[in-house]
Amino acid sequence: IGSFFFSEYLSVFGWVMVIFSVLGIIILTIPKLKTQQKINLLPTMIGLFSGLCFAISTICVAKAVSGIDGGDLFLNVGICLFLVLTFQSLILLVFLLLKNKKDIKVLYKKRYKSIFLGFFGGLASICWFSAFCLINPALVKTIGSVEMIFTVIMGYVFFNDRLGFYEYLGMVVIIVSSLGVLYA
Repeated sequence: IGSFFFSEYLSVFGWVMVIFSVLGIIILTIPKLKTQQKINLLPTMIGLFSGLCFAISTICVAKAVSGIDGGDLFLNVGICLFLVLTFQSLILLVFLLLKNKKDIKVLYKKRYKSIFLGFFGGLASICWFSAFCLINPALVKTIGSVEMIFTVIMGYVFFNDRLGFYEYLGMVVIIVSSLGVLYA
């Protein structure tokens, strides 16, 4: 997205590593597809569309932050993310008011836990988006795909998910692509 709309440069090797990372994530989903009677592509399409939206928002926030004159990078990212997250929260509130008012009561009952988690989620987002501002976001996200490995490991540890050939292969591909991006 950044290459097409904002002339973000990515070397050929960088592109190969990004594509390799996506392939690693797809490989991780292969066992899940085999267990279903009928393959349903709707979740995959929703996931790909969500990834596209995340890529667009990442680039837009990074460009918005770079348009702020002076100041500390973390402060500028924090201000920009505060505005974005406030807007998203208002949209979610309107959606819940229209579709399911009961969820608002549930969220209100758990407001302290939500505030705590939201605070640390916000700090994590500041770090992510600061990295997106410092180097090509595609490279940052490729390294970030390592989180998929932690997700698989947590499934194994906490839910006794069995790891098969494709999980191991997917994790190896993601690790190789993440290490490769360091040289892109």
